[in-house]
Amino acid sequence: MTDRMIPQAVTDELAFDPSIEAADIGVAVDEGIVTLSGHVGRDVARTAAETAAKMLHGVRGVVEKIEVRWAGDTVALHGKVHAWHERGIAERAAWSARGVRTVEDRIEIA
Repeated sequence: MTDRMIPQAVTDELAFDPSIEAADIGVAVDEGIVTLSGHVGRDVARTAAETAAKMLHGVRGVVEKIEVRWAGDTVALHGKVHAWHERGIAERAAWSARGVRTVEDRIEIA
């Protein structure tokens, strides 16, 4: 795949993944090196974008310059778990995220 074809292929791959806010990510290519720039709302989207670009034929490397912008400082946990310790794991993970000031734990023990 050529440098002229890679940006569209990367954009298509990003749009295919629902965890990625593809419209906010820019793609540039130079000699098979893809540069991703822009912003996303979650770190998982940043990582998924980088992984998606790396998988494409013709991509020799990825430079990731995506900024993660947090929408707020509150995390709300919802859903069901099977045991109290699973609930604790989820809550600790939420508290460990950068910028979190409040965790609303609404997880139910099933």
